[in-house]
Amino acid sequence: MVSGATQFGECGLLQAEIIAFTKQCISNVRSLQPFGCIANHIVSKVLEKKLRMLYPELNLLSLDFDSGVSSVNVTNRLLLFTHNLSA
Repeated sequence: MVSGATQFGECGLLQAEIIAFTKQCISNVRSLQPFGCIANHIVSKVLEKKLRMLYPELNLLSLDFDSGVSSVNVTNRLLLFTHNLSA
């Protein structure tokens, strides 16, 4: 049997960690990762939508970094994330 982490990168492990955070009443999560594995990126985005449905209190920001990411884009997304922080 081949591990899911081998097939799809670490995205499943990342989502499991986010679920563990929500179970500990941590609802604000930032995920910073380099953009390099397209399968990981695609599967991760699909799983994020499911997480948002299962945990509506979750304030999740995923930032993928590559050489072409603009600092303005990152700053705007971080500002939106902090604007949505729950008490």
